[in-house]
Amino acid sequence: MYINDLLEVVSNIVKLFADDTKIYRVISSPEDSGSLQTDIDSLQDWSSTWLLKFNASKCKCMNLGKNNDKHQYAMGSKAIENVKNEKDVGVSFDSELKFNEHISLKVKKANQAIGMIRNTFTCMDPNIFIPLYKSYVRPHLEYASVIWSPTYIKDIVNIENVW
Repeated sequence: MYINDLLEVVSNIVKLFADDTKIYRVISSPEDSGSLQTDIDSLQDWSSTWLLKFNASKCKCMNLGKNNDKHQYAMGSKAIENVKNEKDVGVSFDSELKFNEHISLKVKKANQAIGMIRNTFTCMDPNIFIPLYKSYVRPHLEYASVIWSPTYIKDIVNIENVW
């Protein structure tokens, strides 16, 4: 309720989730970049009015697409960092909307969970291992999988080799 009017101060697309705010726009002209910067300034003014400051050091800009001019944006006097990779709601992706890093990280965490299970139990009875696998390993491999569903054979093989 406290931030309901935040959407009224911007003209571009804004998405809110918990304490995260995302603003984005297709940039096809210098005017589009200017509009996005104007909205960032409006958000900054809104935050000053309501004493609910944005943490400029946590703000990031990701330029998507090959023909992007990679305009530099600022929040107040601080430049917003341009990044090639970002993590959003537990899913890592890059500026080409690929999930290679995310899949590698999830495979690593799943393998660590299997290692923990193997080191904890001397006997691998299927009645014990299967519930442990479903509880501690599969969640790493399945979280938001409809978003990052692997398309490269090497990623599919990495996931299927978790064991």
